[in-house]
Amino acid sequence: MSLDRRSFIKSAIVTGGLAAMAGLTACAAEPGKESDAQPSTTEQTVIEPSETKECDICVVGAGLSGLSACVQAGELGLNVIALESGDDVGGGARMGVEGTFGLNSEMMKTAGVEVDSLAILNDELSQAQQRSDALLWREFFNVAGENINWLVKQGVEFNGTIDNYHSGKFNTFHWYKDGKAAAGYVPAMSARTKELGVDVIVNTTAKKLIADENGKVTGVYAQQKNGDWLQVNAKAVILASGGFGSNAELVSRIGYDQDRLGCMFENAQGHGYLMAMEMGAVDTIPGCCDQNAPMLAGVPQGQTNMLFCLEPEIPWINENCERFYAEDIVVTNMSYSNPPKWNQKDYFMIWDTKMLEGYSSWGVDSTGDFTSLVEAAVENDDGSVYRCDTIRELAEGYNLDADALEKFVEDYNRMCAEGTDELFGKSAEYMQPIENGPFYIARPIWVVFCVVGGIGTNHNAQVVRDRFEPVDGLYAIGNDGCMLYRNIYTIDTPGTCSGWGIASGRKAVNHAFETYVK
Repeated sequence: MSLDRRSFIKSAIVTGGLAAMAGLTACAAEPGKESDAQPSTTEQTVIEPSETKECDICVVGAGLSGLSACVQAGELGLNVIALESGDDVGGGARMGVEGTFGLNSEMMKTAGVEVDSLAILNDELSQAQQRSDALLWREFFNVAGENINWLVKQGVEFNGTIDNYHSGKFNTFHWYKDGKAAAGYVPAMSARTKELGVDVIVNTTAKKLIADENGKVTGVYAQQKNGDWLQVNAKAVILASGGFGSNAELVSRIGYDQDRLGCMFENAQGHGYLMAMEMGAVDTIPGCCDQNAPMLAGVPQGQTNMLFCLEPEIPWINENCERFYAEDIVVTNMSYSNPPKWNQKDYFMIWDTKMLEGYSSWGVDSTGDFTSLVEAAVENDDGSVYRCDTIRELAEGYNLDADALEKFVEDYNRMCAEGTDELFGKSAEYMQPIENGPFYIARPIWVVFCVVGGIGTNHNAQVVRDRFEPVDGLYAIGNDGCMLYRNIYTIDTPGTCSGWGIASGRKAVNHAFETYVK
């Protein structure tokens, strides 16, 4: 694939919503500090609810998938309570979702867009090394179009464009109004919850499930912003807490270093995951996938920072000053560049003035000139970026072997001159030598947008124990319980993650209605 820089800025953000991102919030946990995502033993033993509520279904989280569940349940005439830890509904959908997956929707038919579902299936299974559940994907395909139609009936607004989201393989992406779920999805679905009488309680975080003597989940304890506890008794509980992307301890289990993690959505603390684990749920963290990108810690976090760190021209080296992968794999899927780092003890970016100035000529956002931001980080002397006049001096910043670093640069520059990456086959168009001083080196952090998966579920979105035994009365939807992917979020079929949030929300409610309420 041949891409100029401005095309790359599009392909580098095809992870289902990063183009709308204006800024990120660092919230890495302090190493060794207990996460506040799980109630302590003391909290568990002294829970004394100040209020108790009754409902048919309790939805934990009112983000994209939670809203889908709430509206579906409301349409069935159920008594629904939604517990939202934030001060408003929408969750991550307000910041990072631009559209959703659809197949054979009325919009597609009207536009004359046709997509072969078998081609999608085979592509997804191939990228997952056949580890994904083909039957689950087929079930998802069968309802995706109807879900789009259903959203339209709820008042959700799309802009009418159906495409491949910049550089995907399939035209399945249905864009929301203004290219933002915050404009097209959240307002309409929020309004519908009110019309349908759903009791949405904000600033209230569910922290512990309630179960009877037979192990059936019968409710949840939630802590309100003022510290009071609320008990919600329900016939079924649906976890839609948005995953654990801001819980550094849990994210580190995927492969990242806990001391170099930041997050985009602070409320994704993993409450749903932790509660499910207490009920004996299957832990799928070892195979779940994440969406994140490297960023320079000393530079304001945001899209400009992210895209600089994803520049395919910039080589990455490990603690032995060895380059260890082809950096241009980000052009296909930015998430592909993550796993290679997990195989190294440490890893760094190295670049020269020409690379920095070339990027700054176009990679600018509201944070200002990027070169100035990097220089400010250098002058701040916080250890996030070092600048030196020679490569040998550059090694001192992170105590690297100066001879080995010089040898790396010599070999890399030779390959650039020859136009051939003899180690990993990076495209010649991205082979740019490191020869124009001053030179820079950085040890980036990883900013997590979301983690997809973690809680084992079956085709009904029920939380499962070993051998797919359902946890009676408990469901996990959206990022909490997604089982579509393995290790890498495959983005060649655009919008499947957000599409699953909608599909799983409706599926869980329908099953709970038939099983526990009707």
